Amino acid sequence: MAWKDNNLLTNNIIVPENVIKNWQVTVNLLAECANTPAALIMRVHPDEIEVLLASDTVGNPYRPGEKQRLGLGLYCEKVMASRAMLLVPDALQDPEWSANPDIELGMISYCGFPLVWPNDDVFGTICVLDNKANAHNQRIIALLERFKDSICYSLAKLYEAHSFQSQLTEKEKNLKYNLIASVEALAAIVEMRDPYTAGHQRHVAELAVAIARELHLSEFQIEGLYLAGVVHDIGKNCVPAEILCKTGKLSQVEYGIVKEHAANGYKTLKDIGYPWPIAQMILQHHERLDGSGYPNGLMGEQILFEATILSVADVIDAMMSHRPYRPGLGIESALSEIESNKDKLYNAQVAEAAIKLFRTKNFSLLEK
Repeated sequence: MAWKDNNLLTNNIIVPENVIKNWQVTVNLLAECANTPAALIMRVHPDEIEVLLASDTVGNPYRPGEKQRLGLGLYCEKVMASRAMLLVPDALQDPEWSANPDIELGMISYCGFPLVWPNDDVFGTICVLDNKANAHNQRIIALLERFKDSICYSLAKLYEAHSFQSQLTEKEKNLKYNLIASVEALAAIVEMRDPYTAGHQRHVAELAVAIARELHLSEFQIEGLYLAGVVHDIGKNCVPAEILCKTGKLSQVEYGIVKEHAANGYKTLKDIGYPWPIAQMILQHHERLDGSGYPNGLMGEQILFEATILSVADVIDAMMSHRPYRPGLGIESALSEIESNKDKLYNAQVAEAAIKLFRTKNFSLLEK
């Protein structure tokens, strides 16, 4: 059947409420002019057909939203299959329609036209039905055809708008893919310079996402948080390798150079048009609630909520990981640090979510 080849684009196009209201006026006027109890706009689906709109007329047995499975010999099936007008003056006198379910509703005469999308998919039908033999004169047929053309014009506009939106959506997907690819490429550069932190950024990103989901952040926020986590140490590209890989304790000057990585990361990414505040998250991931963090000594709500998540994830993975100057301290030491300083250094809500992940949900940052 032709309508079963409808592609997903037209199957999923929603007819807006304002268009539905206009079409309702059409079927009411059509029923009045034809002096018939039923004027309908039908919409076909893969295995059934729906009464999309029914005239508000006395004696109309059809109600909007009612559906009938296809393959039962309905009038509208022949209209859609032939893509041509169908005129049935009296089904009781025509053997072809003896099994038509519409007869059970008393609708023995029919006149209908196909409604077709501009890509040649079938939308459904527009029709009038009567409980008495009715030849439907040429004036009514012409009026029905005129309404059919008007509705098909509306379908063309809906199709055009939906196609345009689909193209935008595909472009948005490609843009997002390219953004993610560029961010991950930047992350790889950091890890090539500092093998001791290889995997650290990705671990932080994964833990930050897990915390964010525990806190029921939106998917949009989570996407941005993940990308910020993947490159939160991008500023370390400006730190000399001998400092990054030093096995002994850093001098005060060397530590000052390392601390510049948050601001340098911000400078690297601040002019890129991400839809998330990634550069700000990177700038603030070493800030602390009490103002003791760096680079700007921000306090409390001055710190982006996403940055408070990033900071907790960063501390946990950094303490767990091996460094040139010390072995990994283990998860319990990391969680103890977060727990003892929640609401002082770390956002309490974020800290509790992180602790819950490891202690009750068996979350792990081990390499997969």
